[in-house]
Amino acid sequence: MTKVEFFDLLQKFEKGTCSASEVKLLKRYCEKVQIKQESLWQLSNKEEVKLRLFTRILSTIEVQKPKKQSSYKISYWSIAAVFVMLLGSAVLLKQFFGDRENSAFNENQITLELPNGELKVIEKRDGDYAVTSNGSVHGINNNQTLIYNNSETSKVIEYHTLNVPYGKTFKLQLADGSKVHLNSGSSINYPSQFIEGKNREVTLTGEAFFEVAHDSLHPFFVNADHLQISVLGTKFNVQSYIEDETTDVVLVEGAVALAPNEISDNRDQFILSPGEMGSIKKSNSRIVITETTPDIYTSWMEGKLIFRDISFNSMIKKLERHYDKTIINNNKVLAREKFSASFGKIEVTKLFESLKKYHGIDYTASGDTIYIN
Repeated sequence: MTKVEFFDLLQKFEKGTCSASEVKLLKRYCEKVQIKQESLWQLSNKEEVKLRLFTRILSTIEVQKPKKQSSYKISYWSIAAVFVMLLGSAVLLKQFFGDRENSAFNENQITLELPNGELKVIEKRDGDYAVTSNGSVHGINNNQTLIYNNSETSKVIEYHTLNVPYGKTFKLQLADGSKVHLNSGSSINYPSQFIEGKNREVTLTGEAFFEVAHDSLHPFFVNADHLQISVLGTKFNVQSYIEDETTDVVLVEGAVALAPNEISDNRDQFILSPGEMGSIKKSNSRIVITETTPDIYTSWMEGKLIFRDISFNSMIKKLERHYDKTIINNNKVLAREKFSASFGKIEVTKLFESLKKYHGIDYTASGDTIYIN
């Protein structure tokens, strides 16, 4: 995640428009700032104060272990300004999160956001139960899949947002029969019903595997960060996390067309064939097509982790999402090294023991935080 993206997210947070996964991302970065006592970027005084303020606010929401006293110094007037901002932001946070003790949900639960802003907790459990609001049935939760049925009487498109936190995955069946498997730390915005004569269109943040139902009269579009994917009926994986430098699409079956989204001046389309990956670099909207092995990018659906020639820092990001842990890398040399490894369904401590044994990576664990020495 770049500095610009972080402060854009922070602005969304202040307005109360952040998704659950975006709030989680903000909190994780601020936790790293607290532990390392330094930012990853060069900041102006104003940006530094804002970052420290937000980090301090988060520490009032959740009890954290005491950290070393910071050597960061600000003037008396800066302290006064922070104090005033803290009072106002505390009110904002209370409005955004609500009363945590009385709240029916928390950031570690799968939630469904309805058009009126209401949040419904989606439980992962066996058996069927209806997800309802104000007497209306929005979907059926069946065997850990939220299922929508198309209504022929629906005339208005209403969008729902499904949020999946770190450490969890979940499935969604759209009203047209298309299936979406969401990876951890992901959210998808989609119509609860599809309308005759209208395109089928969803927006993804994070990672998901799509099995799109064929309908030549109603093309299917996936909007991801800086990229639009158009399909008729196919299977493909999309990885589009906010903090990543690229958005990647891996095609398993069928065909898809890739193009930079409307915010880009470059609208050239690229057609993917099965076994190919299309990557768009967010900094310049350039799309590159390469051959790949799809299983590497879809193994997460089976709870597996496969890494091939990936930087250690990129691997850390994936492990944080998969296990819902904070990983602090204090080894700058290790950050640039490339790794290849495969793991089945194992606990995070066993995974790091394996990395220590075969790659010589030294680590210590404390609660939900893992330190790379």
